[in-house]
Amino acid sequence: MSKKISSILKRFAVKHLVFLNVLVFQNADTLNFVKGDSIIEQWVMSEDCTTTDLGTLIYTTKSMVSDDNKHFLFCEEKYYSAPDSHYAKLTFYDAYKKKIWVRSSDSGRRILFYLSAIYDDIVTIVTTDKHNARPSLHLIKDKKMKTIVADDKWYRLKKYAFSPNMTYLVLHVKNPYMNKTWDYIHFIDMKNGKEWTYLFPICVSCKRQKIDVSVDNRGITKVVHKGEHRIFSKEGRLTDIYIKL
Repeated sequence: MSKKISSILKRFAVKHLVFLNVLVFQNADTLNFVKGDSIIEQWVMSEDCTTTDLGTLIYTTKSMVSDDNKHFLFCEEKYYSAPDSHYAKLTFYDAYKKKIWVRSSDSGRRILFYLSAIYDDIVTIVTTDKHNARPSLHLIKDKKMKTIVADDKWYRLKKYAFSPNMTYLVLHVKNPYMNKTWDYIHFIDMKNGKEWTYLFPICVSCKRQKIDVSVDNRGITKVVHKGEHRIFSKEGRLTDIYIKL
């Protein structure tokens, strides 16, 4: 009987411990910090303009939340119009608003916040030059930053995706070729460093169209353009093409 009561009490304690954990949710421009059924605090993202000696200062705050709602990334951006100067600071928090790390943009580089991503407690960020060119992709784990793609490899970075197990990475990137900017699919095996690149046979930029990319835990890459699906093996072989409208 005592074992049964102990088991019931243990389940009750675990249930209510989870129930009382603080989680963070994003609703449009607002971060909601939730404990149980109650919102205990809110952060509202904003944009403010101020006239300074350096011209108009635009100060913007942005945020994104991890899928498990236990972490969030907070971005502060400053843009001075006259010298065309950008500055950004990223702060990574847990749901209790405890700072885990802080990173800021280097001189002459910009952080493209919309290309940042959170994978539980891992964050990826993309930096470029002031013209959004020469992108570099960085991964931050346990407060340590590792460069995955250097800034001398590609002209533009449009999109990227990791496999769920974070073993494989696929990117939609651009480079100039024959007086046009062409689209490439670039693949990286994060374990052994092997890579392959596929020149997309259609100038997507010329027609203002988009490419979607994804990769699964086996390294199988899917590239979708206007309903046309291209499937690649992890070695870079084009194994299938089909239309799905």
